Amino acid sequence: MQKPKWCGIMGTLIKVAFPKLNKTCCLEETDYEISKGYNVESCKIERSISVSDAVYNRLGIELMDNGNEMIWGYIGGHYSDDSRLAHVEHPNQIFNNPELKKIFTETMYALVTEVVNKDTGDKFYVNTEGYGYARYTGRAI
Repeated sequence: MQKPKWCGIMGTLIKVAFPKLNKTCCLEETDYEISKGYNVESCKIERSISVSDAVYNRLGIELMDNGNEMIWGYIGGHYSDDSRLAHVEHPNQIFNNPELKKIFTETMYALVTEVVNKDTGDKFYVNTEGYGYARYTGRAI
């Protein structure tokens, strides 16, 4: 049986700290908000891009700007690879069943775009939740 579209995406699994204040406007604000407190999410890297220091810095101050849709790739959402969910045909089945919801919540991950500064090695992660801007931005921990 083929997995439903919402289940099981290939990629590197990492832990990312996202600030409690979502939709930060720039990396400086992201880092500041993370220093005040953050939520840790399991994430899978769906796309990784390597850019120069100048481009990395520009992207880091344009997080909320539309126009970088092709960089972010409209990547986001939450998924699970847990085999106990393989029979589920629609996500609503999970959220209407407390046992399945618990499994999903314990095993879910978000899809992200990784942005790597090829000059310094710095990185940040973007979960657009399907939007054309960097809706949620975080750092690996």
